[in-house]
Amino acid sequence: MVIVEGAQTRMGVGNDLLEGASEIKRILAPATSSFDRYDDILKASLEVAHSDILFLVAMGPSAGVLAYDLTVEGYQALDIGHLDLEYEWFLAGKGERVAVPHKYNNELKDDDYAQELHDPVYEGQIVESIL
Repeated sequence: MVIVEGAQTRMGVGNDLLEGASEIKRILAPATSSFDRYDDILKASLEVAHSDILFLVAMGPSAGVLAYDLTVEGYQALDIGHLDLEYEWFLAGKGERVAVPHKYNNELKDDDYAQELHDPVYEGQIVESIL
């Protein structure tokens, strides 16, 4: 699977959302205004693509466009929106949106800067950083 995500999204990091995935590669895009780098993001995605790949895309309004373009190219691609944040909020068990350390969160006021994270597994999954 290839996750194309905004910087600091960190999909599945710190939870079991992606547990069982045989391989995870990540392409990091800008946390905001990712469409400004859209051509580079699409190119990087196509460079890592192969016939059995699944793309999970979480990068704001550009995600739907990228998922469409990858599908047109013959790949499986889903715009998964804020799936990881929603899962984190479910795991928190508070019935409301809460801050999630180490993850970019534009759903809460003043929570759009993620804390630093040094995770060798996550960092090893990053195959391209387009920031």
